[in-house]
Amino acid sequence: MVGPDHQRLKLTFFPIRIGRVPQIVSMIRQFVRYKASANHVQPDIVITAGTFLELLMVRLSRRTRKAFKVTWLRTIWVDQKTYRIPALIRPLVRKTEAWLLRGADLILGNGSDIAERYSVYGLKVTVIRNAVDLVRWSAPAPKIASPIRVAFVGRLAIDKGIVEFIEMARRVKSGPLADDFIFDVYGHSGEEALVAKAADAGILIMHGAVNNEALPAVLAELDLCVALTKSDPSRGGGGTSNAMMEQLASGRVMLAWDNMIFRQWLNPDNAYLATQNDVDGLIKQLYEIRLSPENARRRAANGHATVSHFGVDAMMNNFDEALQQAYESYSKTNPLRPRSRD
Repeated sequence: MVGPDHQRLKLTFFPIRIGRVPQIVSMIRQFVRYKASANHVQPDIVITAGTFLELLMVRLSRRTRKAFKVTWLRTIWVDQKTYRIPALIRPLVRKTEAWLLRGADLILGNGSDIAERYSVYGLKVTVIRNAVDLVRWSAPAPKIASPIRVAFVGRLAIDKGIVEFIEMARRVKSGPLADDFIFDVYGHSGEEALVAKAADAGILIMHGAVNNEALPAVLAELDLCVALTKSDPSRGGGGTSNAMMEQLASGRVMLAWDNMIFRQWLNPDNAYLATQNDVDGLIKQLYEIRLSPENARRRAANGHATVSHFGVDAMMNNFDEALQQAYESYSKTNPLRPRSRD
């Protein structure tokens, strides 16, 4: 929805055609065709957000490839797709990704783990952390009363830790404190079959995908959210999680892996951390929360305070500064064109 504050934006949507061909292929085709046929002035600046695939679209279109190109990385694509890319060709895919990113005039990332990962390939990434709408996600403090509601919110992907979440729920529900916890899963796109099987066994409740408009109300009813995206030295990190920031802004208790992704934001004073892949460590933290709900509420409040410095205005100010500096440097060696209507 475009409100009064965003009327400067002219939106064009490309419907994704779902089939055997990857969805990005449909998106690229539509974008290139649209730019080739529409009567648009060549833009001065093009900004893409996501991965190198959006930049690929820009480089394939004659109307955009000569513009000043900004790529805002939200994740490390190859690491995110590790489980789908054969190990034999993974190094080649990484190098191809880096080669394509060199076509950007400014590369931004939403986490220092992204910057560190791509620096291996000689790429400079300017870090601008994600922003969160603090007002929209505001919610009453969690109750943390038995039964404690523990939730996984996000893509049901292996790299997001859904397997460990299910195993944690299974062990707790087979133990003496089974009635003290309820495990909720909100999300889709991934291991739905595993989640459905666990739900059928009474281990957890499977809610499926939730409309973003309804998500603040959903979070307000939860006590604790998990952040279990995996990271390791060979794969790097996964960028900052928007879901984690929203959950912090809503004042939920956070239970996360103690890895390079979440250490950018979380610590033992504003969250509960466990060694990555250690399900028993997660369960130990759950039991600690049960024994000391007041301490859990304190950490949740600290988490909210941590994210309170990362509102939308602060992020846009950082972005504006980075863009101006990079574009001024670029303009010294590239002739300026008339301001575009696109």
